[in-house]
Amino acid sequence: MRRERTTEEEDVFFLLDWLDDHCPLKKKKKIKHVLVDYTVAKSFWAQTKLATGVRIPQLYEATWAADLMSELRSRRDQAIIMCGM
Repeated sequence: MRRERTTEEEDVFFLLDWLDDHCPLKKKKKIKHVLVDYTVAKSFWAQTKLATGVRIPQLYEATWAADLMSELRSRRDQAIIMCGM
């Protein structure tokens, strides 16, 4: 049985399709790229840093999600990052 996609899923699939046509890194397209590395994402995180002081640390492909939620980050920083993503 196939389930219907949610609006959020449709938005993600639309973005991924758009990246296929416009992104120079499309062959490396992964969720980390969309949320952190893509040009629009970099702009978003730069503005977030200006507004909140929260900076996205250097992230590694294999551990990036766990690194963002590391106990080394404050709960406030974790919340801002999760809301941004």
